[in-house]
Amino acid sequence: MSGEKKLKYSSDIIIRKAEPSPHDHILLNKTIFDKSQLSNDFFDYSKGVVRKPWGYEYLIYQNDTVAVWILYIQKDYQTSLHAHLSKKTSITVLSGKAVCSTAEGEYLREAGKGMVYGNNVFHRTKSISDNGTFVMEIETPVNKRDLVRAVDDYGREKLGYEGLSNLSINLHNYNYISFIDSNIYYNIKKRFGPSGIELHKIDCLESFTKHTQGDWDLIVLLKGEITDRVGKVLLGVGDSISRKEFLGQKHLIQLREPIEIIIVKKSDLTLRLSDFIVSFLKKRGIKNFFFVVDTINAHLVDAIVRDTDLQSLCCSTENTAMLAGEAYTKLTGKLAVVVVSSGSSAMNTLTGLANTWIDSTPLLIISAQSRSSNLDMPANQKIRQLANKEIDIVNIVRPITKYAKVVSEASCIKEDLEQAITSALEGRQGPAWLDIPIDILGTNIDESELSSLKQNKSAIYKFSNNLQDNIKRILDLLQSSSRPVILAGYGVRAAKAEQELYRLIRSLSVPLLVSRRGIDLVPEDFTNYFGCPGTYGQRSANFIIQNCDLLITIGARLSLPLVGRTYKAFARKAFKILIDIDPDELKKPTVHADLQINADAKEFLNEMGQYLNQLKSFQYDAWISKCQYWKKKYPPHHDYNLATKDYEINPYHFVEALSGLLSKDAIIVVDGGSTLDYVMQAFKVKKGQRIISSPGLEYQGFSIPGALGASLGSGKEIICLCENNGFQKNIDSLKTICELELPVKIFILSSRNSNHNVQQLQSIYFGKRFTGLNYKKGNDLSELLFLNKKRKLVMDSIQKPNQLKSKIKKLLAPDGPAICTVELPDYCETVPRITLTVRQDGRWIAKPLEDMYPFLGQRELKKNMFVNLLEEDMVLE
Repeated sequence: MSGEKKLKYSSDIIIRKAEPSPHDHILLNKTIFDKSQLSNDFFDYSKGVVRKPWGYEYLIYQNDTVAVWILYIQKDYQTSLHAHLSKKTSITVLSGKAVCSTAEGEYLREAGKGMVYGNNVFHRTKSISDNGTFVMEIETPVNKRDLVRAVDDYGREKLGYEGLSNLSINLHNYNYISFIDSNIYYNIKKRFGPSGIELHKIDCLESFTKHTQGDWDLIVLLKGEITDRVGKVLLGVGDSISRKEFLGQKHLIQLREPIEIIIVKKSDLTLRLSDFIVSFLKKRGIKNFFFVVDTINAHLVDAIVRDTDLQSLCCSTENTAMLAGEAYTKLTGKLAVVVVSSGSSAMNTLTGLANTWIDSTPLLIISAQSRSSNLDMPANQKIRQLANKEIDIVNIVRPITKYAKVVSEASCIKEDLEQAITSALEGRQGPAWLDIPIDILGTNIDESELSSLKQNKSAIYKFSNNLQDNIKRILDLLQSSSRPVILAGYGVRAAKAEQELYRLIRSLSVPLLVSRRGIDLVPEDFTNYFGCPGTYGQRSANFIIQNCDLLITIGARLSLPLVGRTYKAFARKAFKILIDIDPDELKKPTVHADLQINADAKEFLNEMGQYLNQLKSFQYDAWISKCQYWKKKYPPHHDYNLATKDYEINPYHFVEALSGLLSKDAIIVVDGGSTLDYVMQAFKVKKGQRIISSPGLEYQGFSIPGALGASLGSGKEIICLCENNGFQKNIDSLKTICELELPVKIFILSSRNSNHNVQQLQSIYFGKRFTGLNYKKGNDLSELLFLNKKRKLVMDSIQKPNQLKSKIKKLLAPDGPAICTVELPDYCETVPRITLTVRQDGRWIAKPLEDMYPFLGQRELKKNMFVNLLEEDMVLE
């Protein structure tokens, strides 16, 4: 056909009409097709997305006579050359550019321009835009199977319309723009790039005149007729008319019955504020949303799920949304958005919000609120609540956010979004919160009239002027030191400074330790890496940090779980250098830093790197040898082999087995509590692996929602570790994992006791007076059979030590979700650990980090110390 037609490349006419030509009749006679496949099967396409080799399409609206479809065509892809024997078809380009081909020529169509094809006209559409092209296609009468393909790049010439195998009901893959029910819709507006479409039901000429005022480019008729005064049809179902044509006939127009129309604007700056929020965030590269739907936030949720460029997840609870968003951000380093409603919905976020605050995780939370008029109360009136579901959430969350504000004026939304994002990401990162009244979320705004942020209202981070002098001093201290140590924390990863840290360690040949949140900064076999110190850390790492004479801490906040409750005994003979982006961390009373440097980890390490070529060779061979001795003499299993009997599963042995079997790029999400302790002490990190946790609050219930966020953020298999408590809290999240068939493998460390850490404390200090531990068999897999019947869910149980490797391999093999209980003994000790001594006066005294339980004995302990041991009275000073 292409050889016979005269090529035209024209874009002058807004709506170009094509009727059947002799070429179309010739081609139709040559085309082989099965007429029996053309009859209407009345299939309901409103609940899914039809996958195509060139992109996808979905039904947006349908009535008795017309169907409106949205097509997304990837760049340089095209539809088949096809015709409809009984249907009239019109297409309108909404975003991007397309070339529309017929027997008569090729026509360039851009936003606001279209084609109308009569029945039996062969046509095809090709996208020529980098970001693809969105096209609105209107067909009348309604029959999707009325399709004859003559030529197709994808081998579908003799096939009818796509079958059920191409219909995706997993709408999260496409962020499906919801179907508009013809029986209930009101005036509805949607955006596609710069273009907007508005659907209207009109019952009289006065209403039609009102809706066609202002700027617009096309009108498409969906129902009824538009006639002139003598009854001549000017516009029928499926027909389009440009603004210029319309104005030329405006004085003739009559309506004899109610009509339905679509108004197309190729450049539409007026949009709903909720749509602007989504568009603005998308332009900033923020494309992941976790939300809980409610009546108050319906405008914003609607804007999110209608945008095909976003990845959004509807969560069953606000806590799930927060934890999933937190894990996503921790894994990817990208800002996620959590959307909740007012009242109890906002209050349910507080645990997750505290997690992000303590763990320095940037997150943007947007809550919907009661109408702004209800919030505008005099300052001297302290009314607890005026509207239903109303609560002053901003003042509640302000202490644990970097920025919190009520958006009181629609014109300020751009400025408020800019400020919230900047605050969340700058300096020491953390959550930001915007509370937006429902009437503002639903109002229409003009983008050109929005105010922008003139100046960042938060403190802009800058290095102190003496950074270079401090680095020179550090190099002098390294030169004179005999037992230096570098301790790195999550701040290095937050600053994206991993490579700079690696170069520094290799250049200096100094022992490297990491904090809990920095556990996956380096692999186990990294040069001079010696583990993780702390109250539940590794014994060898504690010997190293307690015996050093120079401690350089980069991006680790030196929390009490790391330095110990007896914080005065921490690295007590070392000159301590603390580099932290948060000036308040440098001033806290639990850490005495001899040199405080308020700096971002990346810029500090870059500045250090400027001097590496000038460094003299440091000789720490004896110190490195001693560190290697401790690592070999006191490996983790030195202590935890004593924790269980031979016929019982030792949780540390499980972690070791899992660690050995996981691939280099594995992602592990871990619950708080004893599960986190087992992983921190026994897991051997390989290159590329990530361990995501919530060590600040140690929340038992983080891992399964966290696995949701990590899976969406990576697209990879996620290993999820939890105890009974954490699992039972998250059955709804498990259902979501199964519904989406995410590759999440959940290992439940199961026993009759629901909390090993509490059990351990009550056993040692309260004479085994166990309270509130919920002794029962942990997780009966029969409770999960309903998931297995309906969805692909592999379930298994590890009950004996000799099953560990084989059953772990079996569970890791399937592509989809899987659950395995690891049956632990009723009592499991966390070892090694720092214990407490209870004095006669009732005071609880913690041992220093070097003196871990199981105790070595004073003679052996003394042999391992370069510094003097502490007497108990010295600890109390």
